[in-house]
Amino acid sequence: MFRRWAGISAIAGALQQKVWSYTSDFIYPNLYVVLVGPSGVGKTRAIKPVAKMWREIDALSVSPNSLTKASLIDSLAECRRDIVNHARTPPLTQFNSLLCPITELDVLLKSYDTEFMSVLTDIYDVVPYEERRRGKDLHIKIDRPQLNILGGTTPAALFRFMPDEGWEMGFASRTILIFSEEASQQPIFSGNIQGSERLYERLLHDLKLISADAFFGQMVWDSKAIDRLEDWKRSGSRPEPTHPKLVSYNSRRVAHLLKLSMIASVSRGSDFKITEGDYEVALGWLIEAEMYMEDIFVAKTSGGDTKHIDDCVHFIIGLWRKDQRPVPEQRVQRFLGQKVLSIHIRFVIDAMIASGRVQVRPDPKNPEYRLFLPKLNGKA
Repeated sequence: MFRRWAGISAIAGALQQKVWSYTSDFIYPNLYVVLVGPSGVGKTRAIKPVAKMWREIDALSVSPNSLTKASLIDSLAECRRDIVNHARTPPLTQFNSLLCPITELDVLLKSYDTEFMSVLTDIYDVVPYEERRRGKDLHIKIDRPQLNILGGTTPAALFRFMPDEGWEMGFASRTILIFSEEASQQPIFSGNIQGSERLYERLLHDLKLISADAFFGQMVWDSKAIDRLEDWKRSGSRPEPTHPKLVSYNSRRVAHLLKLSMIASVSRGSDFKITEGDYEVALGWLIEAEMYMEDIFVAKTSGGDTKHIDDCVHFIIGLWRKDQRPVPEQRVQRFLGQKVLSIHIRFVIDAMIASGRVQVRPDPKNPEYRLFLPKLNGKA
């Protein structure tokens, strides 16, 4: 999942504003993609090669690793691109497109700043941006600003940053969250250096072709692709995420699908046509991502009650191995009292029992308490 969406983002970033589709307005294939998962599942390994390729292409502008709102706008203002083709009218196309590969999203978004989020929302939609700064006599005006973000974060960090009301705002609706807990199990000495380098050079070669001035123009939709898109929309865009925090996201799924269809077309070839097959590929990407998106809201308990349950089971296993006898409930309560509020102790104990992590016996010496034995390999 992470590698696939890193690849999708790589193409989106290389296209900048050179390729577009037109419905009721211009739509460009830029994306805000955030890879979400626990530490060690490959978010950074997916993002770094994309960042490296982007930086090796002179035509592309890549942001610094650490950004404030001011430095982001400064970087965006400095990255104007001029494309000249006298066969077109007008012959000069100018825009500002910035690529942001961020392995730890909280480097860019340290806290939920409503003003900053509004700026990111507007720039995503390629609307004019203007700013005056006091004390510096500085006037920044960007007619066609655009961002591509490929970021990574953990569920815990995402929910520390995003307040409940933030899920209803524009930034959340424009962001595609890619969730995975699947760790990539690779041998330590897995390197075929020559093979990896050849693959990298082939990918970089294609990305340079996509980012070149000559790769420019409007994507034309095939009539069958249009029919499939319209049918999907009329049928209620099913299946769609049902989590309450994704209601705002659901309102922009058609826009995401339009962008992904352009990217699928470019990944296939250079005819600037969106076929029925391209639409199907794009829809498959989107539906697959959304199948796991709601799991983020379950995973956000990691580091909370789930972690406390794991710690408590580990505590019980340690005492059992040391003393070779069941652990009294009083000791379990004292252990949890150092980690959670007293009103939560009973909840954690009940959850630990319900999950089948421990076996419970009555304590003959203290009828109001119980004895706990760990389940190892499914057996007590």
